[in-house]
Amino acid sequence: MKRLWLTIFAIVLAFTLAAPAQAEFQDMWAKVYKWTGEMNSDGSAKLTAVTTGITFQILAKDSNTQETLYVYGSNAYTSLTNPVSTANYASTSYCKGQVQFRVDPTDTTYDRYVDVIVTDTNGGFTKFVEDFDKYTHTIVIDERPNVLHHGLIPFRAIYSTETSTGVNFLAGTKIKSVQLEVVTGQSARGLSVGRGGANNHSFINRETLANTGYITTSFASTGTDLSDASSRDYPNGYTFTTDTAMYTLSSGATSTTPKGYIHYYFSYGRK
Repeated sequence: MKRLWLTIFAIVLAFTLAAPAQAEFQDMWAKVYKWTGEMNSDGSAKLTAVTTGITFQILAKDSNTQETLYVYGSNAYTSLTNPVSTANYASTSYCKGQVQFRVDPTDTTYDRYVDVIVTDTNGGFTKFVEDFDKYTHTIVIDERPNVLHHGLIPFRAIYSTETSTGVNFLAGTKIKSVQLEVVTGQSARGLSVGRGGANNHSFINRETLANTGYITTSFASTGTDLSDASSRDYPNGYTFTTDTAMYTLSSGATSTTPKGYIHYYFSYGRK
């Protein structure tokens, strides 16, 4: 009898070792809230749910590599474009007004975590969430007035076409500085960022994309909205009224894959 059990165990072990590794797909979701500085009577932060106007990007843990996404709970593994658009965020067919998706995390240690960048396009406020997993169900974006904020939005390579970032800055928002982070270098190409139209280079004027990492904007590439013609010392910044930030690639082929990020530092005056 003992020999029989040993034989059965050996057969099961052989099949286990021979079986191919299976993807560990996980369904993840979190509701998004904004905090504008208001407090409840008990001293807790007063949060407001944000079910529209959100775009989010899912990255491999501690990486700038995008994860492959699928619709949350999809039996057929329906693809979900990453970064996730505001339309898909709000859609009842995709995200239902929250950060939700299916993913097989590229996390070699735990096969559990991803990183999330969430941007409220109604103002440009951004939250970066490290080690997001299926047990994380709340994301709070700091949208307080009179506080310096750091926002970011991905950019793609779209040659000579003025492209909207999708971020609509609120009236009274003052941009202090704008900086590019290049993830995929593109030789002999430049990117301009500005308010659109004749001012589509008013923050950054044809900054090179040849190098990767955070690009320190040169004096020559500093847009007129952020510089003084003589000193280039960012004297005042630019205060928005109703504009949307735009960007334009000076040369190169079109690509739908994000090539990096536009970082912007700003404060929003109380109404």
